[in-house]
Amino acid sequence: MPKLFLGIDIGTTATKVGVFGSDGKRLALASAGCPVRREHPGWAEQDPEDWWRSFLACWEDVRADGIAPGDINAVGVSGHFSTVFLDAEGKPARPAITWQDARAVDEAEYLTQKYDETATQSLAGARVPFAPSMPACKVRWVMTRQPEVAARVRWIAQTKDYIALQLCGEVCSDVQSMLGLVHVGTGVADPDYAADLGIRPSHIPRIAPPFRNAGYVTHEAYEATGLRIGVPVSLGWVDAFCSMLATGVYRPGAAFDYAGTSEIVGVRVTTEPRRHDGLLALPFDRKSSVVYGLTNCGADALAWAKETLGLSSFDELLGLASTVETDASNPMFIPYLDGERSPIWDADATGSWINLRRNHGRNHLAHAALEGVAYGVSQLVTLAGLYGSVCPSELVVSGGGARSDLWSQIRADVTGLPVQVVDEVETGALGAAMLAAVAYGEYESMADAAEAMTRTGKRFQPDMNAHRLHRARQQRYDMAYDAMRVLKVSVYEPDRE
Repeated sequence: MPKLFLGIDIGTTATKVGVFGSDGKRLALASAGCPVRREHPGWAEQDPEDWWRSFLACWEDVRADGIAPGDINAVGVSGHFSTVFLDAEGKPARPAITWQDARAVDEAEYLTQKYDETATQSLAGARVPFAPSMPACKVRWVMTRQPEVAARVRWIAQTKDYIALQLCGEVCSDVQSMLGLVHVGTGVADPDYAADLGIRPSHIPRIAPPFRNAGYVTHEAYEATGLRIGVPVSLGWVDAFCSMLATGVYRPGAAFDYAGTSEIVGVRVTTEPRRHDGLLALPFDRKSSVVYGLTNCGADALAWAKETLGLSSFDELLGLASTVETDASNPMFIPYLDGERSPIWDADATGSWINLRRNHGRNHLAHAALEGVAYGVSQLVTLAGLYGSVCPSELVVSGGGARSDLWSQIRADVTGLPVQVVDEVETGALGAAMLAAVAYGEYESMADAAEAMTRTGKRFQPDMNAHRLHRARQQRYDMAYDAMRVLKVSVYEPDRE
């Protein structure tokens, strides 16, 4: 009987749970929604217990598809880049603050002013922007503004760490998930820097590589899930890195694009980039790093456009967009609806449709939304290639956005690169299962797991006539932020509790 690996991916708005064989083929997959609370402008919180409930709902559906809990050999976890505050019993001390949250403006400004690039490099082992979306700013906001919560906090962790805790009873994490809190080389937090964030180094859980075991399924987890007591639970990774792993990061000459709620775009390099302005450069394995960017709005921009245009479904939006041909006179969409991370790192950036004319209708606006996200992807591919000193020969795409042939073709036409869609678009769950397979000993390395467990699907060649039009429009997209930022009006009140 083939070995089976359970991959759990806690997404921003939906949890996906998949069971994969050692060849990467999916045997079952289920999805369940997870609510996001937006009680104030710029705030985005979730109840960690909702994550666990959503997993259990998915797991019930997977079992209904014929998967026996006793057949699972190992479990892997993945989750969005959001900060969890746990008490001494491992319970949430407050709601988790998600990556979309932009409240910590003052904290970001304080840390940026206090720690210059040299100091940050020394403390974090990488040039990490102090933006409201980053864990350090969220931690300082909670620990300095909510003393009653701070007094109860024992552990600072990430989304997937909470799920692993429920399964194996251990609190642990990895350096990429603790970005900006620990040194990416050592996994250690500087005591003085930690004190500036309002914590102690002991607030950081055990740090280990993502393909090591966090622990083993406990009796309590067995009672909740039916998984065998003692089944290994791998440490797992933040969803960006799980998706990179399952989106061809080891494919020679490839750039990767995980097209989910946000876009995660970059390249793997074997030499340290000398600069990566606006992007992140972090270790991926013992021999290589990734240079990558993260946007705030990918499919989330389409969700907004669908609602704003009064459409009932994504299929309707895609159908409208398909009636529009690429043209220099078309409107352009800037998808900074929740501010933006890479490459501008401005939580207060605003989105817009520009170049509007009387003859433009809903179909033009729908098409512009697809193009706008693609321009953001192209911008990051260009920068990652420049900083990584590589020239990508293709763009490998996964995630929900990869399901649309129209959107994949637009990505190819905008970037001028062939777009290769992976066969398994739910790469968060697959990447988690791949880490479980390595932790279990099925594969010696992540590269071996990637070779055995990933496969490709459709391929889209760029229309070079369309690409020539897009190059001129891309230049306008790249200039739009600087042109519009003097007009924006802040909706955030950083001093509000």
